[in-house]
Amino acid sequence: MQLSGLGDRWEASIRATHNRGMETFVPSTRGQGMQLEQLVRELRDVAEGHGDLEAAREDAAALDLQLVELDRHLLLQDQSPRGWGTALFRRGESRGLVVEVPHPGSDYRTPELGLRFFEESGADVYLLSGANRYNRADPSLEQPNRRLSDAAHSAATFFHAAHCGLVEPRDRVLQVHGFGSQEGDPTVVISDGQDDGHDPPALIALAARLEQAEVPNLIADFESPLGKRLGGKTNLQAQNRNATFLHMEVSEAARRELDPKLVRAVAEWAGEESSSCSANQG
Repeated sequence: MQLSGLGDRWEASIRATHNRGMETFVPSTRGQGMQLEQLVRELRDVAEGHGDLEAAREDAAALDLQLVELDRHLLLQDQSPRGWGTALFRRGESRGLVVEVPHPGSDYRTPELGLRFFEESGADVYLLSGANRYNRADPSLEQPNRRLSDAAHSAATFFHAAHCGLVEPRDRVLQVHGFGSQEGDPTVVISDGQDDGHDPPALIALAARLEQAEVPNLIADFESPLGKRLGGKTNLQAQNRNATFLHMEVSEAARRELDPKLVRAVAEWAGEESSSCSANQG
């Protein structure tokens, strides 16, 4: 399957069916969330060559999800008009990297940019929310000042359940967002979502790669206006400390152009970090 352009097509479909204010997103129940966590674990095992594909297919069907077997990938997608989302698994040995896109529609072209990151870096999984964050007016149960349909701030979503099921110890999660930049702003603002005065090595390494690629970047300090606004401090997935979580905000211009320097820097960082993890495990 040709991945190029697929993220844009998915985003166009979401805009047509689950856009802002449409009230079409259907939250997952707690039971469905637990089933989803188990399903994505099974699929990650299958993709790595040691799982039961038929059992996973049955579990997907029980949730009215379609599992499509491809040459190099496994694709999990919703069969019902619920706005749940999509997960794409790369077949092969794990590199310990998950790419996530929680805000299609509102953060323009992040689905396609995230897919470029996934493909060029050889990431294990690409996870995409299926609805605009402002689709429903109802508040998130976890963060009442956010929306129920906001995948980065609501646990009643396919996206959050899949994140919880997918993430394994020593994984890196790269979650892609978009911001409206002003003159003088960096192209990329990155953080680990934690205002604790500590930047993990993976975050520092990513900043270094961006610098080498001449991509203007900032590690959020949670003190400056930009750092406070774009640091991802309230991100629900960032609270899962089972892995290294990296929150990336990308300027509109870089998203529109699918900035090749940015894509290359992320791919090089992913390869470098994967080699480092393999060496440490050895």
